[in-house]
Amino acid sequence: MKLDKFFNVGLSSLCFISKDFDYALNFIASSGISVWEVVDDGLHFLDSNRIKKLLALSSSLNMTLSLHAPYTSVNISASNYRARRFSMDMYRESVEHAHQLGCRFIVFHPGLLDSFTYLFRDLNEPILDGINFLLSIGDLCSDYGVTPLIENLATDRSTILKVEDFKSFFSKSNSFKMALDISHAHVMNSFNSYIDSLRDRIAYFHISGNDGLADRHWPLDMGTPFWKDYLKKVFNCNLNGPLIIENLSYSESLKSLNVLKLFLGSEFST
Repeated sequence: MKLDKFFNVGLSSLCFISKDFDYALNFIASSGISVWEVVDDGLHFLDSNRIKKLLALSSSLNMTLSLHAPYTSVNISASNYRARRFSMDMYRESVEHAHQLGCRFIVFHPGLLDSFTYLFRDLNEPILDGINFLLSIGDLCSDYGVTPLIENLATDRSTILKVEDFKSFFSKSNSFKMALDISHAHVMNSFNSYIDSLRDRIAYFHISGNDGLADRHWPLDMGTPFWKDYLKKVFNCNLNGPLIIENLSYSESLKSLNVLKLFLGSEFST
């Protein structure tokens, strides 16, 4: 079974997110890994100087970069109008970053139910505003030649969570595809329903280890080996795309990469 032919395996820069940006760049440069998802958030939120450095690095080493839009301290479905607008501005800026970097993909989180929209279920305007914003930013991505991806989350506060939510969203957008977070799907017991119902929109994958109880971001040799059967099902459904390892340290990411290599059974492009 040549599963490696279906996945372009890479790492997320999440593993460096608590470190200085230049520190992360030095490790990325010496990693020998050619596929990286850059987390455009926190200490590593991009600016023109950082984009210039990333472009020089990716060009010299023939790297493939994708981008993960900000997801901490932002909520495009916040009930507070000013917080919602700030979050939307952050997303727009991240799209510009993806365009400047020549990324093929950018990953977005849906909006989240906050304390008010969670408790007052008739408070729908912020949720609809967030979804409509995603639809519009998907068009912007398409204009730039960047594929926008909506990720499934591991919380019932996500405004796009159930299969029906994704179907409704995709019915309104020709541009968006799905970033299937295999580990989130395991926590929410939704992997099979996503694959069975949304396979025509799945174009990208996140993976990490967990125990099925919470989103741990463990290396793949920790927790339950749920991901093995899940990857086989992805293969059997003829799905493919980038497979991004999301661990909390570089050493754990390399450990997961080696575990994947053993599982896939042959060498693949990293």
